[in-house]
Amino acid sequence: MSASFCEELSKKLKVPQHLATIEEQWSRFSCAIAETAEAVIGRKRGSNKERWISDNTWKLIDARKVAKIKREQKRKLRSWRMEDEEYRRLDRAVKKSCRKDKRQWLEEKAREAQEAAQKNNTTTLYKIMRELTNSRSSSSVPIRSKDGRTLLSDKEEEARWVEHFREVLNQPMPPMLFNFEHDTPDPTLNITSEEISETEVARAIKGLKNNKAPGLNAELLKHGQDPVVESLTYLFNLAC
Repeated sequence: MSASFCEELSKKLKVPQHLATIEEQWSRFSCAIAETAEAVIGRKRGSNKERWISDNTWKLIDARKVAKIKREQKRKLRSWRMEDEEYRRLDRAVKKSCRKDKRQWLEEKAREAQEAAQKNNTTTLYKIMRELTNSRSSSSVPIRSKDGRTLLSDKEEEARWVEHFREVLNQPMPPMLFNFEHDTPDPTLNITSEEISETEVARAIKGLKNNKAPGLNAELLKHGQDPVVESLTYLFNLAC
């Protein structure tokens, strides 16, 4: 799939375009990646809670929706019953396929959790547990007084915050101050004014973290390989 994405993206980016501004150039680049990703990879359907549903089940869901519309459009009882029978058949197929998908997803998550536990990978293990339980840890921490007593009322908590910041921000003058006049100046940075190279752009793309941004994310840029590097290098130098 990565090779297909790179090949299709290369075709889109090589189409000659005479664009006046860098904004138009960037728009063409981002649209090419988005269109190629949708054509090759496709869109993720459903919410985060429905991520276990397979593509085959989604096709059955779409077919059931069409069958329901057809049934509602029928005026004669005989035609309505025929469409209703088709709708019920698809409804049973959807429910059966959903049960199968959910069972396979749970078995896969159980296998991943077992492997994480064997490797003592607690981060992955707790992540899988949160996915299975749909739970999110609360960041609410009880505020305590200096003597360790838990503060229950808002008024007590606000007074403790005032006390805390008053102590932190109102510190006594230090006995000795640093003399910056005798400080050694920083060495001059070796900065080049040459054009940005493709090697620098490729290194920057490789250093991007995955699963951090929607849309034009790091994964798409990395799988774009040379076409992405060439296009971004051109855009960066055009902006300089």
